[in-house]
Amino acid sequence: MYSTTLKNFRDIDVHIMRPRGFLERETEWARESYQKVVDGSGFTDVKNCPVCKGEIRSVLFSKFTIDICRCSACGHGYASQVPANVSDVYSDANYLDQSLEATNSEAEYRKKRFYDERVTLIKQFCDGNRLLDVGCGTGLFLEVAKKQGFEVYGQELGKGMAEWTRTTFSIPVWDEPVEQIDTGVRFDAITIFDVIEHVTDPVMFVLAVKRLLADNGVIIVLTPNLDSCALSIMKEKSQIVCPPSHLQYFTMASMKEMARRTDLALEYLVTNGIDLADMKAYYDLVHEDCLARACEHLYQMLQPVVDAANSGNHFKAVFRKNGQG
Repeated sequence: MYSTTLKNFRDIDVHIMRPRGFLERETEWARESYQKVVDGSGFTDVKNCPVCKGEIRSVLFSKFTIDICRCSACGHGYASQVPANVSDVYSDANYLDQSLEATNSEAEYRKKRFYDERVTLIKQFCDGNRLLDVGCGTGLFLEVAKKQGFEVYGQELGKGMAEWTRTTFSIPVWDEPVEQIDTGVRFDAITIFDVIEHVTDPVMFVLAVKRLLADNGVIIVLTPNLDSCALSIMKEKSQIVCPPSHLQYFTMASMKEMARRTDLALEYLVTNGIDLADMKAYYDLVHEDCLARACEHLYQMLQPVVDAANSGNHFKAVFRKNGQG
């Protein structure tokens, strides 16, 4: 079993993905986003679980005065406060510059290591070639998919970023919310990569995405795993915990609950992560050099075990729309 798991595992370059200073940079960006909301329209309290509407919850930890809670009914994690106006977070002039800084330095590596793999996953579950990437950012994934024969479209709320992607890659990109997209086009596959954790109502968001899906089409979701190995150690120090940007923290149970509430078939649900790399960055931060080196050296040996135990720091999920609806 272990030998098979190890054989199928794809390694990463820890130094590219988690260079020294990574957590400090991510924390500073999150703090800036928090302050923009404070100085802008402020926050709104969240009383019920965004997935199952449960009222009972426990507080796991806090960051920037915002509690990260776990629903007692479905296990979903969520921020106790959300921005009253999401434009405070995503319409800032620095948003495009920060996104380009975060991805451009390792753009070619990301395309070869991650985005080719994501296209392969789409092809595994989808026969059609019309693809919409929701929250497409700087368009690197769409560039890869386009080269592999997909008819690609994007959606990105950051207007400056949407224009940059539209112009750079000659790709149609909507810059309004998914709920407001008015098109007769229906998509064979819709990808939601590291996006659903940003929305205030994930169930309504997925229903809006489903509206754009062709019959028998698929929605492919990548999102952080609340019950991951790295998060259990790093807690609020994790770059994944970054309100007011990340508002939702899914679990196996809340993924299944979302499928039920959106009337989608959950065909595939696994975890893949870079937990050992995140832990290396954390131990760098707290000056535990021996532990940082251990995480780096043991990455290829231990990360496959973490993933197989459904404890990797990201979910990969495939939801299918069966028939009409």
